[in-house]
Amino acid sequence: MYGIKDVKENDSARIEKFITENNYSKYTNMVLQKPYSKFIRDKFQNDSTLIRYYLQPIQALYYNTKDSLISYHVNCNAGGFPNLKWDRNGYFNSYPPKTQTVVDENFVLSDIIPFLKDFKTSNQPTIKEGSNSRIIVIYSLMMERQSKNLIDFIVSNYSVAKETPDLYLVNIDNLYAE
Repeated sequence: MYGIKDVKENDSARIEKFITENNYSKYTNMVLQKPYSKFIRDKFQNDSTLIRYYLQPIQALYYNTKDSLISYHVNCNAGGFPNLKWDRNGYFNSYPPKTQTVVDENFVLSDIIPFLKDFKTSNQPTIKEGSNSRIIVIYSLMMERQSKNLIDFIVSNYSVAKETPDLYLVNIDNLYAE
């Protein structure tokens, strides 16, 4: 398929290369663990649309200080080919951006944290407290160019924010590896 690459489970060398080449080491870099998939299927068992959204390879989740999801963007709703159009309809003209995808108020930051591991040490990450907002970007090297485009777009969108949010880059390839 156009622009889709194979991925391997726990491919820390490839993740490290992506982070280094794109100067992303200044952000907190993590991987999503396989049990996340079961958690999502169980939590949203009556809503196949939410299951599909939360398991997509490229997502941006914006959380406020109360760890509530306040803005959500997912690749399957971005539109555009061959480049996804993240700012379609001016979603990112404000901060936090207008949500592009349905926000489930029951999907809080603490739901994701148990499934995150530092990509180098496999330790559970420390999520900074007291931040004005937190952005979780879930990305896949299966769609490396599109992932880079979203991360760079989100960083450039900081210009409309009153504060610099904490950015967490989360690789989801473990869920897609064969």
